[in-house]
Amino acid sequence: MTISKGYVDSRYLQIAGEFLNQLKQRTYTCIRIETGNKVLDVGCGPGIDTIELSQLVGATGEVYGVDYDKAMVTEAEQRARKAGVSAWVKYKQSDAASLPFETGYFDSCRSERLFQHLPNPAEALDEMARVTKENGWVVVHRDQPAPGCREGGEVLHKSTHQEDIHVVGR
Repeated sequence: MTISKGYVDSRYLQIAGEFLNQLKQRTYTCIRIETGNKVLDVGCGPGIDTIELSQLVGATGEVYGVDYDKAMVTEAEQRARKAGVSAWVKYKQSDAASLPFETGYFDSCRSERLFQHLPNPAEALDEMARVTKENGWVVVHRDQPAPGCREGGEVLHKSTHQEDIHVVGR
């Protein structure tokens, strides 16, 4: 298995995604996606989730994926073209703690299995909340505890499932 500059390669992420499909579907439900929505996937990897999310928002919506690893962004762009959704699915290389989007741009935002890899997950959570519209939804799934995540302020942080899925309303 060839390791990219990121933490894992895309084949591993594909296998993990298949294994965790039920969990993924629950995160999609929690962000309350509707046709025409603008959705952000932080730590998108090779675009596995963004392709699926594109089916939920439809051609009138937008899905953006961001990943720190340029190789993952390149692969995600190729997958979106192959799936025929590149007109409404876009990718950017970015640090999760400094997202390249306007405040309140997205209807919802999600991240899965990223926060345990971040040096300061609270910064990423703040950024996800910043780019999400008022009354939008931010859903984060993490496999391990993420030190530094906080409750309070404008961010409502409540655990809705035993498996460590957190729904954040803004």
